[in-house]
Amino acid sequence: MDVVILHGYSSSAKSIKQSLGNTLTKVNTKLGADGIRDLRLHYADYVSLDDQVMLEDVAESLYLELKVNGLLNGGERSLRFVVHSTGGLVVRQLMQQYSWLRLHDMIHSIVFIAPANFGSPLAHKGKSQLGRLKTMLVDGLLEGDSYVSEWQFGEVGEQILNDLELASPRQWALSDFDLFNAAEGAVYNFDLIKAWVFTGAKSESLASIVADTDGTDGVIVTSGAGLNVRRLTLDVVNPENNRDANTGWSLGIKKRDLATIPQMIINDLDHGGILTDTEVAELIIAALRIKSTTDYDTLTQRMAALERKRNINGEHRWQQFVLRVLDDRHRAVVDYDLSFNVWNKVALRRSGLAPVVGSPLFTKQITNESRNAARNKVLSQQLDSRLRSKAYKHSVSGEYRRFLVDIDELESSLGPDDILTFSLIASSGDKRISYSTKDVNDIVVHPRSSRQDPTFFMRDTTTQVDIVLDRFSEQGAIVRVR
Repeated sequence: MDVVILHGYSSSAKSIKQSLGNTLTKVNTKLGADGIRDLRLHYADYVSLDDQVMLEDVAESLYLELKVNGLLNGGERSLRFVVHSTGGLVVRQLMQQYSWLRLHDMIHSIVFIAPANFGSPLAHKGKSQLGRLKTMLVDGLLEGDSYVSEWQFGEVGEQILNDLELASPRQWALSDFDLFNAAEGAVYNFDLIKAWVFTGAKSESLASIVADTDGTDGVIVTSGAGLNVRRLTLDVVNPENNRDANTGWSLGIKKRDLATIPQMIINDLDHGGILTDTEVAELIIAALRIKSTTDYDTLTQRMAALERKRNINGEHRWQQFVLRVLDDRHRAVVDYDLSFNVWNKVALRRSGLAPVVGSPLFTKQITNESRNAARNKVLSQQLDSRLRSKAYKHSVSGEYRRFLVDIDELESSLGPDDILTFSLIASSGDKRISYSTKDVNDIVVHPRSSRQDPTFFMRDTTTQVDIVLDRFSEQGAIVRVR
């Protein structure tokens, strides 16, 4: 059995062979008949610290190497990948880039280990002067990385770091292909590509000195590792502008077509430690051997059992929201802000308001006195501060933002009669051009009022939120006919 192993950013084949490779080999030998009889591990060593190298370049080079080494000759569902960290983005880019060749049909399975599927808070720090200094001193001189010291002295892989940043457009585009593909649906399931996600949740590391590592394994966002992603779309464009009428929130793909990928989170493992954990390695071997639905279901149950066994001490669980805001011409809206409020359900009902998740709270006018009486000012300020403190704007594409929510903290803060809403304001920076945001004022996001309502909060997941605004100018503001 041929298995291709992909390392992460700023790592190497040598490094991952010493950690993951040796662990897999030892565990497989120990398993005997329950292991893989003819396991052949291939290590893809790619350049990640060259400022000009893009993810497309890595994917193209990887494809050519796979082809030259005969690893694409096995036919349908013959190729297996085990990927760590940025390696997850590499293999997903490979599938998207060569979808015209149906390369994804050749893949049997992908085991994602601490994957950076939805970013790392360290990426934007890597592009700083501190990041360049680290590359020169640590990678190039102290650790003796010959490639860094001889050729890439002071470079950090700026293009790849852009893709690794929180809320990067690349992560969204890859989701368009493998998770929200309108033509084919998700590429991951038992009959297509069998995928598993293993990650840690131990965030204490030296990295916390330079970046906020809450909700991470020390490097990648734990709630952004998995691929059980949902996308909610809110199009509030005015139908008078020759557009279809606003239909409220909608899922980017039918619920039945959403990916359901087994995921395991171990609280006491960090980004590097997971590579040498023998219990995780045993499950990886089992994942690569999967042949039947019974095997698949058994492995899923084993993952859940190990998660319960290892996670005796509960840790806070997080959810990541990635927002993209565009106008009705599909252009980026980069200057926008979100705010959050908490309201009392009983007081709202006295004013004749019945909150519905996904809809504006104030469906009719009420007095300012009633409005102020219904708003929990103290809790609103507290939650608004917490939620906004974990916001991040992508450094290159400002229409993309990331919000990280401590779900346990949020649920403990809200009482049974509390209603949570969010509002969005946006500016073009020009007095002649405006965005209509009146339908994105105090949108109800919690709690659900019925099973048909969209679910906004789910632990250990990433939710993409796509908002489309009406861009307009007042009559006579730009053109006048005399």
